[in-house]
Amino acid sequence: NESSMFVTLFYALLDPQTRSLHYINAGHNPPLLIGPGEDQASFVTGKGIALGVFDGMSFDEHTLTVDRGQAIVFYTDGITEARDPSGKLYGEERLIRSACACIDRDSESIVTHIRRDLETFVADAPQADDISLLVLKAI
Repeated sequence: NESSMFVTLFYALLDPQTRSLHYINAGHNPPLLIGPGEDQASFVTGKGIALGVFDGMSFDEHTLTVDRGQAIVFYTDGITEARDPSGKLYGEERLIRSACACIDRDSESIVTHIRRDLETFVADAPQADDISLLVLKAI
């Protein structure tokens, strides 16, 4: 586009009866799917290009089922790209560890846990980007 503006988007519809999440990803960070037990974390697949980069883009729809006890962590890059006072990134691995450490809690408590971990990590370093976080948990 002429103004070189774009936006990322993750659009999802949840069917609460089947716990099916139908979604498209237009260049956004892939949500994190976590579950109880060891090695139960993976990033949701399917990523397209950001909106506004090219005209007439189409996006593939994907579907996943969220099993009882699993949670999906939706986040902006302001979380994974947050830096500590020395410049080190918070990163995806730390997000995974933080989210998995509290999978037994409800959605609100998972958000609170990740936020506190992020705040501890960045300490007094300035915030460089937006920080948005949402958790969907199947009960």
